[in-house]
Amino acid sequence: EINEAIAIQKEVVKENIRNLESYKKLGKMYGKIGETGMRAFVNGEQLTVDVPPVIKEGRTLIPFRAISESLDAT
Repeated sequence: EINEAIAIQKEVVKENIRNLESYKKLGKMYGKIGETGMRAFVNGEQLTVDVPPVIKEGRTLIPFRAISESLDAT
């Protein structure tokens, strides 16, 4: 049931990408199944990255290639 709820919440995120509460709710759902850590989203889609995002000296670092590819940049 929780996996179905996560799928539904992902759709909610896609429909209103500026609603931060929907991202927070999705994060809590992941926590319920034991998945922790940061996730990165571009236009409501979760990025698939080789190296997970990290916070270093107050800045969030995400592999640029993942972001650029999700935006169809070359």
